[in-house]
Amino acid sequence: MHVRKQISDIRAKRDIELAKKYLLDALQDGEAIFKSQNTQKDLTILAEICQKLAKFPYTYKYGHNFVHTEGLLHQALDYLLYASYLGDRPDFHFANRKASCLFDLGEYAHAIEWANKAWLLCSPSTQMSFIIICSYMVTMFEDDLQIPFDQLVKEFLYALIYGKRKYKDIQRSIENLYKKNQKGLLILLKAIIVDPKTTIRTTEKDMLSECITIWTNIA
Repeated sequence: MHVRKQISDIRAKRDIELAKKYLLDALQDGEAIFKSQNTQKDLTILAEICQKLAKFPYTYKYGHNFVHTEGLLHQALDYLLYASYLGDRPDFHFANRKASCLFDLGEYAHAIEWANKAWLLCSPSTQMSFIIICSYMVTMFEDDLQIPFDQLVKEFLYALIYGKRKYKDIQRSIENLYKKNQKGLLILLKAIIVDPKTTIRTTEKDMLSECITIWTNIA
């Protein structure tokens, strides 16, 4: 299963049809494993295969607009749910996969909850989870606000502040966030500044000012 999935990832750049074939074969292998013996790692990979097929050929794109078969995403979440009963504690890969599947379904609030867990479990040497969770929040604001606006603002600013404390230098991550979510980010910033109900503490204001300076320099 894992090998076929890797071959599909490699072939996706050259031969779409062959890549899909390997992915379907990987799914068949995974379903056979599920019926016999399985681990949390196996089921997490199986969920990833379902997720990729749900968006194929846009396997490395994330968001509900890339999904053409929602049933496969629900199937992925079913496998992850089953994996949670196997007794193993959720690791980074499990939490990250669950977050991305929920995000692809448009379940942004739950996706952010699991992205937070993935962030806490990820290696301190990478800022990818930090970028992802901020991106999820911006997308939720732009597409479908599922929690109160003031709560989203607090969580977004807290993520930025926590990321700054954890990694010290987050300039490149802040730049990448702007490049990937420019439209939604600008709308969110405008809403934060204009909304009279938004009360921003000094630490939050300083973080926001630092980000705006970075974004202004690359705009």
